[in-house]
Amino acid sequence: MKSTKALTTSSSSFEPDWAWLPRNLLFMVLNKLFLLSDMIRFASVCSHWRFVAKDRFEQLNLHGNMHFTRNIPMLLIPAIENDSPIHNLFSITRGEIYDLRLPVPYTKRYIGSSHGWLIILDEVSFVVTLINPFYFGNSQGIIHLPPFIAALDTSEEEGQDFNCEYFVRKAILSSDPATSPNDYVLMLIYGEFQLLASWKSGDTHWTYVNWEVPLIYDLMYSHGQILAVDILGQLISCDIRVKPASHSIVSDHLLGMLGTFCRRYIVKLPDGTILQTVRLLRACKCNKDVPAFFTIGFVLYKLLDNNDRKKWISVESLGEGALFVGDNHSQYVITSNFPGCAPNSVYFTDYYEDADSKRLNSYHFTAHRYIGVCHLDDGIIRRIFYLVEKICLDSCFVTYLVTVNAYPSGFT
Repeated sequence: MKSTKALTTSSSSFEPDWAWLPRNLLFMVLNKLFLLSDMIRFASVCSHWRFVAKDRFEQLNLHGNMHFTRNIPMLLIPAIENDSPIHNLFSITRGEIYDLRLPVPYTKRYIGSSHGWLIILDEVSFVVTLINPFYFGNSQGIIHLPPFIAALDTSEEEGQDFNCEYFVRKAILSSDPATSPNDYVLMLIYGEFQLLASWKSGDTHWTYVNWEVPLIYDLMYSHGQILAVDILGQLISCDIRVKPASHSIVSDHLLGMLGTFCRRYIVKLPDGTILQTVRLLRACKCNKDVPAFFTIGFVLYKLLDNNDRKKWISVESLGEGALFVGDNHSQYVITSNFPGCAPNSVYFTDYYEDADSKRLNSYHFTAHRYIGVCHLDDGIIRRIFYLVEKICLDSCFVTYLVTVNAYPSGFT
């Protein structure tokens, strides 16, 4: 009994000092981390671990003046460095370019940017691929989904006239595949008539939702259903949990303004309210005979229950909120959580090229390539970043998901 007691006492008095693990052991742990969020968590443990992580961050070209804040979109931008294509990040709230040289495809159009993942459609195999741009490892930051058969069929029908990059208008995820690997859904808008399709993790094939000429503009996921807005501003609910998927129109229509084109986006606010953002565009022939689109403003509506039929009512202000909209990402944020983000504003990518027209004719429409912000209180649109047209193949908002609020301090 004595020996047992002594052993227990001795064992209980031993408390390892995790903060001062040997450097070589910490390096071994750090080299097993490939997600940027995991590296930041590692560096946030204590000053000793942060010092050990410094070499790894420098290797990845990360520096102390770079701020990665949770749930605020940044702009993924292509660039050329020493005649080689690279991708960097532009911080909209700080107005800074972060030279990260992210390992993501340069020549692909991103059909979606959702929950921290980029989404592309391969023009040869028609496989849909998810890429985590903040993953600095081998293949674990890439997820290959089954081939999108609708693209294959259309390619065979149209032959050389088929434009794969613009066949899918937009794709979104229901949740982060890294945290819900067995329970996420990918939804997309595709084809000439902008139909809906979905794929659930574990499925071997895609589910297609078909009805007469819907012309879907945007979509979101809510409680096992796809909510989509069509060309008339109607909200459509699609239940993909049943086979075949059912659908119904649940709101009144909402027309745009005369004399303008428009694009529509839907997002859900923190209180559950569904917001429709109508982006007003005007076309003009500013460069020879090539029509160009210009964003001239935004109008907002929220969905209001009206017995059996919901209706849209005008919204004059976002208050302390801000919207980020684009062909591959839409998001609402509360600006008080993000210094530098303007309240009551809409941030947008205005390298606008109509996906439908690009699918049919790659040179039909063009646009000035810049990132802008529309201040809703006075309607003024301000350009905050220009993209170099000759090297900019595509850019998109991407949200960095991490459990700490900012990049660890202490790096110089």
